[in-house]
Amino acid sequence: MDDSVKLLITATLDESIVTSAGEAADGTFFSSAGLSPAALEPKGGPVAEYVQSMRERLGREPNFWSLHGLEIAYLLVQALDATGSDSREDVLAALANTTNFTGVYGNTWSFTETGDPDNFVFAIYQWKDDAWVEYAVLGDISTEA
Repeated sequence: MDDSVKLLITATLDESIVTSAGEAADGTFFSSAGLSPAALEPKGGPVAEYVQSMRERLGREPNFWSLHGLEIAYLLVQALDATGSDSREDVLAALANTTNFTGVYGNTWSFTETGDPDNFVFAIYQWKDDAWVEYAVLGDISTEA
């Protein structure tokens, strides 16, 4: 019996990696900052609309990275609204002062003094039978849409 654990980091969390590896990818664990689009879609709301829209546009499931982009877009719009300015300095200051932001992953967070989120969602997935299977979720995640 092979007791080794196959693990790839977040940067490799792309379906093309596991499909090109074929059967060798079965059982491989992947880490991810955030949840998969498929895990968030049942929550409803703007994230579900985004996932459905991207599926129609792309003809496939949106990937993990697209949700990071969506979160950043929401943050930027919030900062622009808060400042009423398009000045780089004003927007950066507003971003740094982000508090109680409810992100696309369902958690509410603020930036710390070092610029890190104080509450994050981290997930571990396993590739089984040609699909991502949620293995564990760490962090405060809302169950509300």
